[in-house]
Amino acid sequence: MATPSKTNNGRTKANTAKARARSAGATIPTDHQTASNDVTADVVEFEYDGHVYQVDTDKFDDLDIIDTLSVSMGRGLRMLLGADEYSRLRENFKASDEQGVFRFSKAQDFFNRMQEAVGPLV
Repeated sequence: MATPSKTNNGRTKANTAKARARSAGATIPTDHQTASNDVTADVVEFEYDGHVYQVDTDKFDDLDIIDTLSVSMGRGLRMLLGADEYSRLRENFKASDEQGVFRFSKAQDFFNRMQEAVGPLV
């Protein structure tokens, strides 16, 4: 016979030791080890047009992101850099352009420079 689950849809069932501990105010320790704690991202910083940007090198090995780049440079860069870095990139490009345009040609050059900074994937 199977052991009954102590959770119901991700929630702790009542009348278990965990439920009593939570109701008494217990919290998960800050040094609680999870699999996500074991993974450290390899972040590369590189300079482009006087500004420093950061990119997670693992994202260059993500086929979904590479597929997105082939369809949409903007979406692909957003996935690679993250929303905040992408917004900053966009504003920097517009500010440095005479007509305030976020140019594809400059974004393409930026991507090439980013690839050089990341280097070969091993």
